[in-house]
Amino acid sequence: MHNQWTFTEADNIEWVHETFYSKIDARAEGKKMFKGKDIIIGQLKDHGNSYAVENQEVIKVR
Repeated sequence: MHNQWTFTEADNIEWVHETFYSKIDARAEGKKMFKGKDIIIGQLKDHGNSYAVENQEVIKVR
């Protein structure tokens, strides 16, 4: 999962959703799952025994 992208709802941050190799695919799936809500996408980084979500970007609903 190192360097893969994932997403979460901006109002309820839980990084438990599917991961993608592509930032674009993660954004598309997040928008589809949380239709009409702001989302956050982030990239997983391996830190030994755990992963951290870095390079986070808020995607606002227009």
